[in-house]
Amino acid sequence: MFIENVDSVPLTAVKVQVTGATYPLGTIPPGETRSIKTYPSSETSVTIQLANPDGQTPDSQATDSQATDSQATDSQATASEPITLDAGGYFEPGYRDTLKLQITRDTVVETHQNF
Repeated sequence: MFIENVDSVPLTAVKVQVTGATYPLGTIPPGETRSIKTYPSSETSVTIQLANPDGQTPDSQATDSQATDSQATDSQATASEPITLDAGGYFEPGYRDTLKLQITRDTVVETHQNF
């Protein structure tokens, strides 16, 4: 899997999630690409999490929601929550697909999946 930052700002605390595993990628500067091999435990799509402009990361969200019993749901994201992007795709264990994503802090701009 390749993830390219096509935004004008760095994407921080980037994580890739598939069923059964999360892969931290750290910061991706503008115009740069990170690659990662993923190993899902069952059928999966791909989700990308990253820090929002206020610096709220996926890790700090988990801590905050445990401490405050968060009132917002995934579909009701607020400015203080980390950003979650649904990158789609379809994988199963053993697939040898290549997924190429172009992302900004707001959206998945383009997705290519090669079988």
